Amino acid sequence: MAGKQLRKSGVLLSAILIPFFPAYSAPPQPETQPATAPATRVADQQRLEDFLMLIQGPNLPLNARRTGARELLRLGWPETVNCLVGVLASDNKPARLAVALALADVPDPDDAYIEPLISMLADPDADLRHAAAAALAGYRDSGVSARLREMMLDVSQPAVLRLAAVEALGAINKRSAVAALVEAVALPDSAIAQPALEALERSTAMDFGGDAGRALAWWEQSQSEPLPDWQQGQIDRLVRRSRELEQDLRELELRLVESYRAEYIRTPEAERGPLLQNYLKDRSALVRLLGLELVQRQLGEGKPLPADAATSVRELTRELLGDADPAVRVASVQTVARFRDAADAERFLSALAVERRANVCQALVNGLGYVGGGEACETLLKIVRSQDNPARAEAVAALGRQAERGVLGAAERDAIADELLKLFAETPPAQAALRERVLWAMAQIADPGFATAFSQALCEREAPLVRQAAARGIAAVKAQIEALIPVTRDADLTVRRTAVEALADCACTDEHLAALWERLAPSSEPDAAVRRISWRAAVKLLSGRSVAEVEGWLGRLPDTEERDAQVDELLAVLEASLAKVPEGLRELGRVWTRVGAQRAAQNKTDLAIAAYLAAVRNLRMSQAPELTEAAQALLRLSLLNERYDESLASALAKGSPALDGGALWEAVRPELAARLNAGNAQQVIQMLSSLRQHPPAAFSEEITNEMSALLAQAQAPPASAPASAPATQAAQSQPQDAAP
Repeated sequence: MAGKQLRKSGVLLSAILIPFFPAYSAPPQPETQPATAPATRVADQQRLEDFLMLIQGPNLPLNARRTGARELLRLGWPETVNCLVGVLASDNKPARLAVALALADVPDPDDAYIEPLISMLADPDADLRHAAAAALAGYRDSGVSARLREMMLDVSQPAVLRLAAVEALGAINKRSAVAALVEAVALPDSAIAQPALEALERSTAMDFGGDAGRALAWWEQSQSEPLPDWQQGQIDRLVRRSRELEQDLRELELRLVESYRAEYIRTPEAERGPLLQNYLKDRSALVRLLGLELVQRQLGEGKPLPADAATSVRELTRELLGDADPAVRVASVQTVARFRDAADAERFLSALAVERRANVCQALVNGLGYVGGGEACETLLKIVRSQDNPARAEAVAALGRQAERGVLGAAERDAIADELLKLFAETPPAQAALRERVLWAMAQIADPGFATAFSQALCEREAPLVRQAAARGIAAVKAQIEALIPVTRDADLTVRRTAVEALADCACTDEHLAALWERLAPSSEPDAAVRRISWRAAVKLLSGRSVAEVEGWLGRLPDTEERDAQVDELLAVLEASLAKVPEGLRELGRVWTRVGAQRAAQNKTDLAIAAYLAAVRNLRMSQAPELTEAAQALLRLSLLNERYDESLASALAKGSPALDGGALWEAVRPELAARLNAGNAQQVIQMLSSLRQHPPAAFSEEITNEMSALLAQAQAPPASAPASAPATQAAQSQPQDAAP
């Protein structure tokens, strides 16, 4: 199918382009045929449709689509503008990309394309944004520079749109575009200033070395120069040629990178070392980036580097710390940081001392968190103290990460603690991201002196991410835990869940337990995950408490579907903790007996039987006199509900002390007699047969004979019913125990 589609695409492309490229036309027809007549309007319409099909059709290569768009623009038919505007406004990404790229090759395109191109600047797809920016750069005026300036400087616009506007302005070498970029460079908004500086360098063909001051000084000197001095014509040609070459080169490099990536995947792992070495040494920055990406992926998956090239790959990666391309330097720093080699800290510090690019500085600072130690502490603290340093937040995180790694000495930890506490006090709530980062770092240091700051940061005026970090900080320092209690009721789910997790980690008092217990009811806590976290913490906390305390808390359990399972789980945990404490097991056995009675009264037969079995087990282990009562209740309940079987009989019969068969018989005999008198002979037969087949204890000869007599009465025909009177009278002489 793929081959057929390609052949169809080739035929269509050839058919469309033959009229415009005679070298590729079909052989001439015999001279007897008339010369080709001028194209009719009908023919033009057909060709227009063919070009549109070439642009918008499925499974066509980008170059073919782009060729179709270029030809439509070259022919300049009246319908072309509306058709291509429609393509730009469609949801066909490949077609939109092809048209935008074709427009980028046209000097001063029709104004009708401006609006859809500007709309494309906000597209999530980076390729579409780049193509739209390149196309907009081709306009000589039409207010494009002013529109782009407005979008770039409008802080209410999404970052992706503002950055796309910067890119577009960087491709325009007019004075108005340059002036707009200079405005952005001078702004304190570091998110837009650095990209604007880079765009200014591209637009003016100058290298300011990433130094905004140099750029502003240059503009101060040159902005008043006469317009002819800008040598507009020459710059237009140079910039345009540079843009075309860069665009073509990028396409080739991307294709090369994908080819290399495929080659790497096809190569057996043991043979990939030489490939990585070649990629890291390649002249193309994109290929070097591919090499770094593959090294990072290898390390991220927990795999070692190829044995035959590990040392070389590491050294080549470190050499790229000084690469001319900033993106390569960033990727190199990130990759070297994954080596987790403390010796690289000095390399990072040396590079940081001379680096001017903000994004590279941020990567270096971040990397120091993974490989640095005390030697990097003062450098990081200096950055933290600098309010204007764009790497400030990264420095805070790096200090926290060093604390997390345990590579800081006591003096360094104290110095960092003081600085972080000071920074948090100085940072306004509006800077939520920085405050969150500071609290996270403080939690890694876990200085008890942070407790008050953590507690204060839980207040509702703080952003949710700040409050979450504060809750985790309290869990880290294990102080002022009570401050978490009101936050466990917070309206924000993420904050509430984090507060419950933090309280679960450090709860130790009844007040803490009560706060967790409150989260167990769906009416109080709608989130099932929070309820599970609360229950796990409550079980852990109660596992060391007395049986009486546990029973008191069980009485406060909300009536939910999980209640019975929660009771079983908690008492089972308590049983495990009391395994060697006879008196504790006796108390636990009593609790299980009461739970069994409650469940029996609620007609939860199986759950009640399970509770009675646990009671028998614990009371037997503790040699408690209440064992007989629990066994009687278990036997009576299981027989009356047809649950008595061999496994249950075994649980009663085995173990020490042995159960009293007479006492067990006294518990069930009245039930048998009552059912026999009520005409339920079949139930009596079933109960007696089960007892005789699987006795729960040793029965005396007298009890055995009595069982036989009752069984005979139950099996006798109805006419012999009066003969049962003596047995009935005997049964009635016994106390009537209510069924549990």
